[in-house]
Amino acid sequence: LYVARRAPGAMIEGGKPPVWIFRFIYASIAANLGYMGYMSVKRQWKQIAEEEARQKQIQAYLNQTDNKFRCFFAARQYYQECQFEFDPTDSCKRLVGTLDECKQEILTSLPEITPAMRGSLREQVEQ
Repeated sequence: LYVARRAPGAMIEGGKPPVWIFRFIYASIAANLGYMGYMSVKRQWKQIAEEEARQKQIQAYLNQTDNKFRCFFAARQYYQECQFEFDPTDSCKRLVGTLDECKQEILTSLPEITPAMRGSLREQVEQ
């Protein structure tokens, strides 16, 4: 049976490790926690920056009056941000106004009587 010998000075008399080992352990724990905190904050800052860039891009699309996807982006942003808010913010009110404009554009482009309002296909063929 082989018994490993301890290095001289690794243990002090009485079986207690020296104080510098505890200091080293606590210092490494503090360094690891500090590093993890830094990385977490860095990741959050990166996500916030990406979200702001995305919001600016959407606002650029919404501000273009001749943009054919204006209604789509307004509806998507309303669904993401304002769907469950009981007290609408200014941006939500602006989105509702944009969606009302889109609704009016669609209603003005429709004819007075659509094919679904007319009757059955058989009645149209008989006439």
